[in-house]
Amino acid sequence: MARRSSLTGIAHKIAMRFSEISKPFIDRGEKTPSMLLAHEFETICAEYEDMHGGLLTTAEMELLANKWVPRAIDQMTRRIQRAADFVGG
Repeated sequence: MARRSSLTGIAHKIAMRFSEISKPFIDRGEKTPSMLLAHEFETICAEYEDMHGGLLTTAEMELLANKWVPRAIDQMTRRIQRAADFVGG
């Protein structure tokens, strides 16, 4: 269970970083380069390995990329939208 919690935390960290690096591109109406996103994903996964003393397995990285990071991005987007609705309403 602790490993899953750690991976969920990493997913949220990745989502937040993706948001940070994508903002300038979105503001210009451009798509964020996928190579940039891939680099950030790999960097954060490497940081996890350094902090937790263990490598992420291929299955864990796939789970992050295909399930948990998209879910974290969706949650973050909904929170931002709710905050914008609250401020605007």
